Amino acid sequence: MLKQTLLLASSVALLSGATTMCFKKNHLDPSTIETVVLDGGACGGKLTVEDMQRDGYSVSDIKISSGETGLDYIYIFKKGEPLSTVTTDGKMILSKEDLRAKMQELREEDEAKEKEKIRVGNVVRGKEIYTSKCAKCHGDKAEKSAYNIARPLNTLSFEAIEMAITEYDIGTRKGPYVFLMKPYASGLAEEKLEAVSAYIQTLK
Repeated sequence: MLKQTLLLASSVALLSGATTMCFKKNHLDPSTIETVVLDGGACGGKLTVEDMQRDGYSVSDIKISSGETGLDYIYIFKKGEPLSTVTTDGKMILSKEDLRAKMQELREEDEAKEKEKIRVGNVVRGKEIYTSKCAKCHGDKAEKSAYNIARPLNTLSFEAIEMAITEYDIGTRKGPYVFLMKPYASGLAEEKLEAVSAYIQTLK
């Protein structure tokens, strides 16, 4: 989609000397897009939006889409033409404030997608750890009361599980089966515990 838009914008630039296209790929912070150097067209990897405006250009169109690691921006600059911003979903944005709000919205969507990828990754890893180290005593669905003493893990919050593991590890937990849990607790680093907890949450 980005390549097709770039080709279209390049064709427009060739038709008129007062029109040029600049772009920025995978930009992470929408609040700084107007002050970073843009690539392509008259910008040439040297000029920002503010530079172009000082040179007499105005922003005719802005196309925004999600890139691989950030947001992709395509600016169409024309001399003497007022701003009319168009996003890739075809909605018109008439003010700079609305534009910034849209860019922030897209950024938040990307951040939410990234968090979901991390969560899914944790669940997959947590399942592997839980199946190999925990399921025998705590049940396939974390539903068993181990040795009829421990509460089922699928009823506990992450904080409760973390506290119990810490107590087993440092030796402050009391009970007849503490010696069985200590080796497992000692081997559960924080990131592994978070992964196991993420998986257990899916079993509730």
